[in-house]
Amino acid sequence: MLTRKIFEEQLEKTIDKYYDSTKDLVYQAKGFRFCQGLPVCALVDYYDIDLILESGVCRGMSTEIFCSYTKSDGVHVIGIDKDVYSADKEIPFEQGIFNSTGKRLGPQYPNLKLIHGDSSIVMPEILKENTHLNIAIVIDGPKFESALDLARSCMQYENVKFFAFDDAAKETDYHFVDRLDSCFFYTDETWYYDKYGWLDDVKHESYSELEKDPVWPTKTLEALLEKRRSSNYPQGGGLGIAINGKFEKTNQNYLTGPIAKKDWPTIPDKYRR
Repeated sequence: MLTRKIFEEQLEKTIDKYYDSTKDLVYQAKGFRFCQGLPVCALVDYYDIDLILESGVCRGMSTEIFCSYTKSDGVHVIGIDKDVYSADKEIPFEQGIFNSTGKRLGPQYPNLKLIHGDSSIVMPEILKENTHLNIAIVIDGPKFESALDLARSCMQYENVKFFAFDDAAKETDYHFVDRLDSCFFYTDETWYYDKYGWLDDVKHESYSELEKDPVWPTKTLEALLEKRRSSNYPQGGGLGIAINGKFEKTNQNYLTGPIAKKDWPTIPDKYRR
């Protein structure tokens, strides 16, 4: 059974490999924070995951984190996306974000498959055909209650070990994962932010030259963090995790209010570049 102690120990086991596999990745606009990817990768190892199913790909920041971390471990990643951003802007599919993400990531990661489609239709079909695999599900779209509905439709499969929800944070109005009895963890838990929040500060210099985006303005991760940490969103939208099985429920303290720059976590010396 997964306990808080086991989870914290698993994070410690994962951090060196996680840092090495992500330290040279270029941040993509409005993407996953690097401190959000760590708990997902830690649980991928803990549950011996064979397949990561991701609903909502967009520019592929989280997708690339997972692919880079697992590419030598035999883990496959399937990303599903309707590319609604491009459709809303009436951008042709060939010029859209999802297609450009495939062109960027496909040649680098043989363990990745991208599917243009509706996750509520495609994901159950994949699960039916892969009951022999240990599976993790990451939901970055749809959002909020619709994300929970998608997760609930997949919980019948015991081989689905956990769910990760982007744009979820306990301290904000986005603590929707609480509606699941299986809610286990949020990345805005104080102990986690204090220990691993530095992951989002380690490579600001790498993010200053992002390619132009047809849908939203280019923003560096540093600018994004400056904005979000001075508001009630200490780590952007944050990440919530639900376990599809037995685990130890615990009560945690959460970040409250703005975080002054002087109080941001310090990068450990061994990870300074």
